[in-house]
Amino acid sequence: MLQHGRIVEEGRSIDVCDRPRHTYTQRLVAAAPVPNPDPDPQRSRRKRRSAVEAAS
Repeated sequence: MLQHGRIVEEGRSIDVCDRPRHTYTQRLVAAAPVPNPDPDPQRSRRKRRSAVEAAS
C-alpha cells in the first residue's frame, strides 16, 4: 500500500485487506463499500473507520 509515494504496508492482498496494520490501510479498507444489501457490515466498517480516525 502506498501513501504519498511511500510504501506503508505490503504483503499478500488477502492479508492486507483482511488484517491491515497501518492506519492508512485501515482507513481505506473501512471506507470501501460492502457489496451486500445488508447494512450491518457497512455500519460496522464505518464504526471501525471512525475509531481509527479518532485514534490518529
